[in-house]
Amino acid sequence: MDDIVITGYGIKAPGVYDKNSFLNVLDKGICTQSILKNENQPDTTIVAGLIEENFLEINGENYKRYPRFVRMAIAAALDASKMSNLDKKTMPVHYTIQTLVRQLKK
Repeated sequence: MDDIVITGYGIKAPGVYDKNSFLNVLDKGICTQSILKNENQPDTTIVAGLIEENFLEINGENYKRYPRFVRMAIAAALDASKMSNLDKKTMPVHYTIQTLVRQLKK
């Protein structure tokens, strides 16, 4: 079999915890954004999507020393590989991502 490249990506968004909740948000048109007060300019507000999860631990591995955006990207990539339903014996994509992450930790 030829090599496979996964071009999709998992998603981390406010109020979205898996592919079913993502579909629910899209299907029902649920607004998951928050209105935040701007501390530097008290008369203004900011509309933002807040993701409460901190991703300090992903699949039992500690990632607290990484920037938050990296932890989110790793979590999303691992989600995407799980959702791909590729046969792990012939296409060990999930394990390849974990191996790359381990190399980054060194």
